[in-house]
Amino acid sequence: MGEKFIRVSPYTLNRDLGGCHRCFAEALNGEVLPERFSTGLGKVCSRLGRHHRDFFNERPTSALSADLPAGVIRNGSGVMSRPFKHEGVTLTIRGRIDAIARLDDGRVVIVDFKSGFPNEHTAERFRPQLSAYHWALTNPADDNIRNVAGMGILAVTPESMSSTSHGLAHLISTTWVPVEYDHEWFVSLLETICEITTDPTTAKFDIDCEWCELREQLARSGQDK
Repeated sequence: MGEKFIRVSPYTLNRDLGGCHRCFAEALNGEVLPERFSTGLGKVCSRLGRHHRDFFNERPTSALSADLPAGVIRNGSGVMSRPFKHEGVTLTIRGRIDAIARLDDGRVVIVDFKSGFPNEHTAERFRPQLSAYHWALTNPADDNIRNVAGMGILAVTPESMSSTSHGLAHLISTTWVPVEYDHEWFVSLLETICEITTDPTTAKFDIDCEWCELREQLARSGQDK
């Protein structure tokens, strides 16, 4: 068999390799979930994300957290990593970062906006995605290596509603959640992706995965016809 080439989006690592590996294997095989199961939540989150990026663009890092070094937040851009090769698979990471805080000392902090309620699992849940951004910035395809000082989630949480002269408005709170980058852990994750690509049967099944449960329901409904 010849060499396989795959391109991975950092965002997909949260749902797939951040949880059920079978989901990633099925996606590699071209699986597309039925449109009728979409709740429209993705479009809402996408719009909220644009609002967050617009609001924080050009603001000081203190708007994220008083603990961050001095710098300026700017909207992120597309990133692409150099190829990572393992067991006959060439993997490239390509995606778009929400924002990058450019520190006064020249380093950068990766910023990702999430709408929701942060808890003790938030950092671990989104570590695959932010680690992929870190990898792409420090192993870029264009050799423009960035010095990454850190990365984190800005959790935006709705608290209440208020009537204003412009209409109803949501009042929110924000929480900065630092996410640690572990180089050896992420390289191991990239190797796992390549191994699943080579042999999808090695993908681990998560019994609590809602998407896998949906697949089983669709399979049973098809058998009953």
